[in-house]
Amino acid sequence: MRRSLLVLIALAAALLAGQRLRWWLSSDATRIRWRLEEMEEGFNRARLGPCLRAVAKDWRDESSGLERALLAEILRALFFSERDPDSGRFRFRVELERETLSIELAAGERGRARVQAVAHFAALERGQWTPTWSVRVRADLAWEDGLGWQVHRSEHETLESDGRLRRER
Repeated sequence: MRRSLLVLIALAAALLAGQRLRWWLSSDATRIRWRLEEMEEGFNRARLGPCLRAVAKDWRDESSGLERALLAEILRALFFSERDPDSGRFRFRVELERETLSIELAAGERGRARVQAVAHFAALERGQWTPTWSVRVRADLAWEDGLGWQVHRSEHETLESDGRLRRER
């Protein structure tokens, strides 16, 4: 029993060390992509933390004038109020179009990047996912010790919308 416990502890430590090593050996572009995927998954699971973890305290969306505190309120309201009456699931999801994802690291300035991607939002209606908003997002990121890659400024361009998730000035 004691030997089994030691083996399990050693295995857990090895997995953790491997994960940390993978992170340390990854490029900045890969880390940024992981951060965006974390935000995408957080939205789809209606989890506020992963959605906001990469949004800097001074973040502002130039297209809408939205700031971090209001974004948090909007997401919180959306996550709690937009539930499918039949399944209880969150009624919206987002998918980043991987082919459009562009990550440009600032030349000569470590810890700065510009990201561009298209995101497609869909709503769950009568058991089917229906497109509701497609948007091209451009964002400026900076590396912050202890926080990782943070979005400081963004702008968006609506490509298609049925008006449910869109907020204009």
